[in-house]
Amino acid sequence: MSHGLKSGTELLEDFALYQCEILRIYFYKMENITIESQMDGIDWVNGFLIEIYKKCESRIEQRFMLWLVEYIIIYCGERNIKLYECPFDYEGKCGYQDCDDYVDATKIRVAINETIGKFRPDVRFYSQNKSVIFEVDGYAYHNTKDQLTAEKKRERFLKLDGHTVYRFTGTEIHKDANSVAKEAMEILKKEFDLR
Repeated sequence: MSHGLKSGTELLEDFALYQCEILRIYFYKMENITIESQMDGIDWVNGFLIEIYKKCESRIEQRFMLWLVEYIIIYCGERNIKLYECPFDYEGKCGYQDCDDYVDATKIRVAINETIGKFRPDVRFYSQNKSVIFEVDGYAYHNTKDQLTAEKKRERFLKLDGHTVYRFTGTEIHKDANSVAKEAMEILKKEFDLR
């Protein structure tokens, strides 16, 4: 079954265009741009985008995360936060440490399709004290009674395990991914007490 994911060539074209646009937005919002902050910004965006394209299992997840990363960039730019000091960090990044298991306790980590128990939530943002999961429900995987029942069981398990779960439908994302991502960013700011 095809997930409708893009080919490698399409991803590279999208990646380059998106990288340029997202960095343009960030640098437009930032004050006092230096070459160092530009290079750090490029590294941060590249790492995040690669993580999205490697781990998202559907186009709807990719679309959701790309829009959400844009809001994270805007959040940092509006507050004049250099991206390497951004409160958000992707799961695969080791930071500026030389070890594989370094985790910056001050960061909000982002994990895409990681296994928790016997389930794999779409996107999880977490810190030492909080875990927020976003589920992106495309019609192809959530259109039968059995699939809906399985999703409810999964959601109950995640909530009992201490995670806060928010759901968005594929229809919402297809119609207005920008508004969905903006809402998700507001949720993250509230849940993690970001100003």
